[in-house]
Parts: sequence; structure tokens; C-alpha cells
Amino acid sequence: MIAIGGAIGTDLTIGTGQALAQAGPGSIPISYSFVGLIVCMVICRLGEMATWLPLGSGFSGYVTRFVDPAPGFALGYTHWFKYIIVTPNQLTAAALVIQHWRPPERVNPGAFITVFFVIILATNYFGVRFFGEFKFWLSNIKVVVIVGWNVLSFIIMLGGAPIHDRTGFQCYRHPGKFLGFWSSMVTAVFAYLGTELLTFYWILAFYVLGDIILGIIVPYDSKGLMLATKHGSKASTSPFVVAIQLAGIQKLSGIINAYILLSALSAANSDLYVASRTIKVLASQGKAP
Repeated sequence: MIAIGGAIGTDLTIGTGQALAQAGPGSIPISYSFVGLIVCMVICRLGEMATWLPLGSGFSGYVTRFVDPAPGFALGYTHWFKYIIVTPNQLTAAALVIQHWRPPERVNPGAFITVFFVIILATNYFGVRFFGEFKFWLSNIKVVVIVGWNVLSFIIMLGGAPIHDRTGFQCYRHPGKFLGFWSSMVTAVFAYLGTELLTFYWILAFYVLGDIILGIIVPYDSKGLMLATKHGSKASTSPFVVAIQLAGIQKLSGIINAYILLSALSAANSDLYVASRTIKVLASQGKAP
């Protein structure tokens, strides 16, 4: 459960909006499926190595053992850089979500970034037990909401929303262009960062199926998604929020934004945990101070 929750971050809840606006509904499932297939092959190979020869040093340890210490050193630092860079990215996204309730004119987003950083730093500082408990409950909430979101999306698609519009596959009449596929590949690669913690079925359910559903209920030329290409990762440009607004369920916008906030904090918490453990392993191998 902790692995599942840690892999679901703002790349799925916010980043897919910009990809949908740029690439169209047809390109996103293809690009996510393509990258997901590569990720699944890597996960399977890693699982085989971990089963045959368990190592506490992770990716870099296997590369050092089976290839050479030089690429193992490079991979270890690449892995650490990824998580240490994504952590502030998640915190920034969380601060942007707060703008749904507190606009930046009233409270500087930097204040929320500082508060969130102190929270995740404290959960990592007080030991694995406290971190695991905190992460477990956050992950449970995230999984329950994402499953509920998929169910709600089917209801909206079948005309169960207040507007009673049976969308079907109307948005797929213009699936996008070939160049859109390549542009959405960047978002797909970023979204799959950290999914070495997941299995094939979770990738299929959360990413591929989720993108297909979004393409059904959210038109790629929606005004809300157009804002995503202009203003970046703002919570109001999340395809989840846009879908709720288009369906006429206005009261759910706050709940969806709260879920995005929890996703960002949970992902940042996991990223900081992995980054600190990665640099510790590198230091124990004499590859870091």
C-alpha cells in the first residue's frame, strides 16, 4: 500500500492535463502504454535479480555487481538526484493546490512550501515506524479516492452527472496528431518515475485506464485544459477538476483539490525517504561523504 501511494503523485493528477491538451485523447493512452511496457520489463528483470540475489544497495548495487562499478556509481547518483529534485517539485505543486482556498495575493506560496517541508522532514526524522504509519494512512486515502474517481468517471460517461450528458467516445473523434504522441511521451516518462515500486496491474489500472477515461469525459480543447498549457501545474488545470466542473458537480472540486494536495504531500514524503536512503547506501559504499 505504501508503494502504491508513493507512486501516485502530481504527475498523474495534474501533469496529464497538459499532456491531454497538447496531444489529444488518442495519443496519451498510446504513449503511457508504450512507456508502461518498458517499465514493466524493467520491473520484471529487477524482480528476477532481487529474488535470485537480494542486495540492500538497490539499483546501483546490481549494476555494480553485474556490469561495472563506474555505471553503478553513476546510476546511484542519478537515482538520488531524481528523488532529491522531485521532492521540492511535489512541495511546489502542493503549494499551488492551496491557491484554490488561499490565493497568492493573501498568502505567499513559499510559506506553505516551508510548512509542508517541515512536516515531511519530521515524518522522516522520527524513524521508519512513524513514517510507515503516516504513509500507510495517506496511501489508503489516495487509493480509495482514485478508485472512487474511476467509478465516478464511468457514471459521468454514462450520463449520470447533473448535466445528464452521455459522452461516450465523442471526444475521440479527434484523437490527436502523431506529433502529439511524442509530446506526451515526456509527460508519460515523468509520470512513471517511481513506478518501480508498482506492479503491472497497478500501472494498467492507474495510468493507462485512467488516461483512457480522462480522454472520454474531458475534451482535449476544453478551456480548463488550455489554461494548463499557459499556466503550468496549477491545481485548477488538473483534468480531474476540469472533469468535475464540466459534469456540473461543483461541490466536488474542493474534495478533488484536497486529494491532489494529499497526493503531492504523500509523494514528497516518499521521495525524501528514498533520497535519504539512497545517499546513505552510497556513503556506506564509499561513494559519498
